[in-house]
Amino acid sequence: MTIAPPAAQRPALRSLPGEFALLRWPADAALPQEAMSAPMCFVSRTDEELSLLCPAALAQSLAATAQQHHPGWRGIGVVGPLDFSIIGLLAELARILAQAQVSLFAVSTFDTDYLFVRSDDLATAESALIASGYHFPGSPQSTR
Repeated sequence: MTIAPPAAQRPALRSLPGEFALLRWPADAALPQEAMSAPMCFVSRTDEELSLLCPAALAQSLAATAQQHHPGWRGIGVVGPLDFSIIGLLAELARILAQAQVSLFAVSTFDTDYLFVRSDDLATAESALIASGYHFPGSPQSTR
């Protein structure tokens, strides 16, 4: 069992290109097939809803069929794959963003975690994470 890694061993982060949007349909709605050909999308279905987080361009074409459409999200990915024994990494990242007054939408996959923040909050989120010892390889802000 590992608690969120010390600063020297923290995983790298990466800003995802482009903007994303979150859409919602009733639980019994069919998954729009266009989502399956998107370069990146996240689908979740519960007994209450079908949610899709996808690139903004795709979301725009699907918005008319959705109950709700929330554009304006940017993504930060944890460079993985992550070991399932790591405990508290997502909680630590969320805590850092909460202290910076940045709201987030988190998505986990088999290999890693993604944090989505409002587009206007991306620079604040990156700065807060860097100040807390995380780095974005290739980012000029990360080399300070």
